[in-house]
Amino acid sequence: MGNSNSLPFRDDRIKALTELGEYKDSSLSGFGLRITKSKKTFQVRRKRKGKDIRVKIGEYPAMNLKQAKDKAYKVLSDIENGINPNEQRKEHENQAVTLDFVFNAYLASKSLKEKTVLGYKQAITCYLKEWQNKPLIKLNEDEVTYIHQQVSKRSKAQADLMARVLRAIFNFAKYEYRGTDDVFIFNENPVKILSHKRQWNHVPRKQTRIRPTELKQYLTAVNEVRNNPEYDRFTRSVCDAVEFALFTGLRKQEVLNIEWQRVNLKDGYFWIDETKNGDPLELPITDTLRKILMRCWSERDEAARYVFVGKTNGQAIKEPKYVLEKINNATKQEDNQLIAHWHDLRRTYATLAESIGVGGYTLKRLLNHRIKRTNDVTAGYVVLSADELQEPAKRVEQSILEHASLIDKKQGVDATLQDLLQGVSEEQKRAIIFQLSQVKENSK
Repeated sequence: MGNSNSLPFRDDRIKALTELGEYKDSSLSGFGLRITKSKKTFQVRRKRKGKDIRVKIGEYPAMNLKQAKDKAYKVLSDIENGINPNEQRKEHENQAVTLDFVFNAYLASKSLKEKTVLGYKQAITCYLKEWQNKPLIKLNEDEVTYIHQQVSKRSKAQADLMARVLRAIFNFAKYEYRGTDDVFIFNENPVKILSHKRQWNHVPRKQTRIRPTELKQYLTAVNEVRNNPEYDRFTRSVCDAVEFALFTGLRKQEVLNIEWQRVNLKDGYFWIDETKNGDPLELPITDTLRKILMRCWSERDEAARYVFVGKTNGQAIKEPKYVLEKINNATKQEDNQLIAHWHDLRRTYATLAESIGVGGYTLKRLLNHRIKRTNDVTAGYVVLSADELQEPAKRVEQSILEHASLIDKKQGVDATLQDLLQGVSEEQKRAIIFQLSQVKENSK
């Protein structure tokens, strides 16, 4: 404010002022008036440690001169005592942030998959509905403990999910909503009380899978449903996707979202850009996968984007659940029936791969499990493409086919031996023949 705009404030002068700008009260240092096109605002401006502090007092005429001046005295006194009223107001606002407000800010700050966001929202709206519009800071350890116990009576898994989401919200709030001088308002995470009291449910991972002796029964049912003339193309497409999942161990969305532009039938590989852990994945096309892909190709529309087509033309499969039920129903044999869910296919693949000795690094890559940063330096150097994964993928495929009685064991062993001998030099082959002849001689 220049000196030309300095004058002793009186009610009649405040009312008469119309020119836009800032005016200073010559009778009270730091107290002033700011006039814009729409309003007149009383304010305090004062420098403190080189920082220009501007504090809004109130709007005229809703606040008269006397009220504004009385408030200005207090504000100026606070500033002189090292208190920034703006920071105090911000701290007060941050202490009042609601659970719903922080949760939405948390979601906006993250790049989460749609399915993950949906699960988080359900946890909040189903189990923390009465807290959504209350201050997050009021949600203390006792409340967290009580809510977790109540939800656990309905579903232990959902109770733990709700608590994990709540824990993430508090961790986010700690750094985003602070008080004066950046002091933490949410310094303690109340969800930690569940660990202290050992009240997490720790629901064990499901162990269900299709046993090797059940593979024939299951694949027969898949073919039966696929070839049933009463069912539509969508059902056939889901059956193809299910079989593809069994022979790859891929997650549901990884299979259902495979696009034709990411399938290279000529060179024998396909790749997935968007996986659960965010890492791109390149995998080989084995003989069984090629048959499935060629079958899908023969039925595709010219503009088809996805390998496994959904009900809506051009769209991926959204929900295959009821076709899976058809397959499960088709497995009925007298009193025996298989109930297999999608993730059971992944566990089946992983179990068979482990049983035939597929190496740990290789199996992690086939299943697209991220290798954690550990003291194992070797893990950081293992880079496996579709070419390196071709042989172990074929071995798993042959194991599935053998157990399903689709090839005999001798045929599978011969095929494995043939694959292993590819790329072996003549000298190495002669050495192998010599070793085998020695074994034969010693066995006589």
